[in-house]
Amino acid sequence: MPSAQTSIEAANEGRLTGPAALRAHLRDGTRAAHEALDARFAGMTEESGPDGYRRFVAMNAAAFADLVPRLLASALAARPEAVAPLVASLAALEADRAAMGLDALVAPEIPASPALGLDEAVGIAYVLEGSKLGARYMHRRLLQRRAAELWPEASFRYLADADASAGFSAYLTVLAGADPDDLAAPARQAARLAGAEAAFRHFGAVLDRIEAGSAPATGHCHGIAP
Repeated sequence: MPSAQTSIEAANEGRLTGPAALRAHLRDGTRAAHEALDARFAGMTEESGPDGYRRFVAMNAAAFADLVPRLLASALAARPEAVAPLVASLAALEADRAAMGLDALVAPEIPASPALGLDEAVGIAYVLEGSKLGARYMHRRLLQRRAAELWPEASFRYLADADASAGFSAYLTVLAGADPDDLAAPARQAARLAGAEAAFRHFGAVLDRIEAGSAPATGHCHGIAP
């Protein structure tokens, strides 16, 4: 009996095209990194207190604050519909951070990075906007638990905005249309995957610093260049 093919193999063979191929390639290529990061917040929505959620907000606020400006300086910014949702997410996270009394991001001095290529930017945007899928689930579960009453000091604007967003499939259509020519070219796929992997590493590194205490959720949360 022939073995089942992964969705990335189907994409490479041309049976998936456009947004479906884009999602298959990036989802399969980053599965391990995605699952590892998710595991670090396992059980957060069931906790009696908001400490885990504070780390979640601190991590996302710091990572978005580092990565969104890089996307705005990239070729992806030529498509406002691709970057506007990410700017809105950053604003929501900043509002949550301020409402919860978490210190504003103070980024360390780092060497100037070259502008992102379009495909690398698409990979990073995929991770940032894709985070709303998990945020939507978190929001609905926290509503069920009446978390606003359990955690009165918490703010949930980012989660609520994610729950009300147009949806990831619609956003993938935007990304796939950013530069549709030769979308399946191996070099372009590799660049998109490199961007997505760098984004996941960046989130993990920020969380490492928070959990190590060098950038606690109640203190400065330093960014790291991807």
